[in-house]
Amino acid sequence: MDSIALYPLSFTPIFRPVLWGGTRLMEYKGYANSDQPIGESWEISPLEEHLSVVESGPLQGLTLQELMQTYGEGILGRQDYRRYGTHFPLLIKLINAEQDLSVQVHPDRVLPKSEMWYILGTSGEARISAGFQEGVTKDSYLSAINDHRVSELLHYDTINAGDLFYIPAGRIHTIGAGSFLFEVQQPSDTTFRIFDYQRRDQKGELRPLHLQQALEVLDFTASPPYKATYHEEHDSLNTLLSTPHFVFSTLRLNKPYIFTPPKGEECAVFFIAEGSIEVEDLFGQRVLIEQGHSVLLPAQLMPLTIIPSSKSKILVVTLP
Repeated sequence: MDSIALYPLSFTPIFRPVLWGGTRLMEYKGYANSDQPIGESWEISPLEEHLSVVESGPLQGLTLQELMQTYGEGILGRQDYRRYGTHFPLLIKLINAEQDLSVQVHPDRVLPKSEMWYILGTSGEARISAGFQEGVTKDSYLSAINDHRVSELLHYDTINAGDLFYIPAGRIHTIGAGSFLFEVQQPSDTTFRIFDYQRRDQKGELRPLHLQQALEVLDFTASPPYKATYHEEHDSLNTLLSTPHFVFSTLRLNKPYIFTPPKGEECAVFFIAEGSIEVEDLFGQRVLIEQGHSVLLPAQLMPLTIIPSSKSKILVVTLP
């Protein structure tokens, strides 16, 4: 296996059926609809219970962890490999919410999970919350919990395609019905559910809440506006968000483009939000990536030549 050269790596999507899901995600990615409502597609996952598997090519069938153990430095680059070792440091998803998600929070120390949302599309009067309203205190929160009205304490933003939000660990949040988004996060699946609208699962049971765990990590500081502001230019790398855990950029391309990652020797994840692209790596290997699909581009393959369809939009994730 050591003798196999790296190439642009695509992974089999991990589709997650959930009660708040629907059909939009499968249609967007070009798959047949499932008989269950699909709410998430885990595009690239290093989590042991949901490990991504290489979809095609000579390394087909290997898990992301197996790749990292054998090719870690070639994938991440020397600098990031010293930092992360054989643990791929990102979890990347698509989320389609046909119903409101629970009000929740993620921990900031043990299994920390900060994340970002880039809105791909909406239906109806879609909205999200990424924090409390001003003036909310621990006491007013506890009172609202007792009265089942904690959702009234949240700051909500009506959303449109292209909106961008950063949700650091400890910030209360929820995704509203009609939201379709691209999510980048730290590699953790730890969620503390605070409020779930008295909703019941397929077995007719109330889903469990995690009120004490949530209280221990909640940040009651309100810091609106929560939505990021940015400016994009065509045929140029636009860095829209830089965090301690990931960097998010966009490429709106009408013509071929030479892509060199911001740090030079590092990997990148491309997600094709619109159109399609052909990528040619440093060694002349070419791959076609269609709308709704992701690819992990190892550091060893940089720089890249990107040939877009007549109009393409790429979401780019790199490491800080």
